[in-house]
Amino acid sequence: MQSHDELPLKVQATPAELIASTAVSLREAKDTDVALLDILSKRIVTLNPTNTAVEDALTDIEKLASKRAEGADDGQADNS
Repeated sequence: MQSHDELPLKVQATPAELIASTAVSLREAKDTDVALLDILSKRIVTLNPTNTAVEDALTDIEKLASKRAEGADDGQADNS
């Protein structure tokens, strides 16, 4: 068994790096809703979300849903 002094040094990611790497991983995952991920990354999943982050995200999500519904009515789904 290795002593504590012999363990390899692991550099810990900063919170900002952790958030960024998680977003990149999610973006690359199959069937990810990138537009929704962008909204959440911009509004909520940040180091310092605003006091209105949830309200702002909801507004953006409603706009996205409306845009997608209009596209679906036209026979063109917009999943971006």
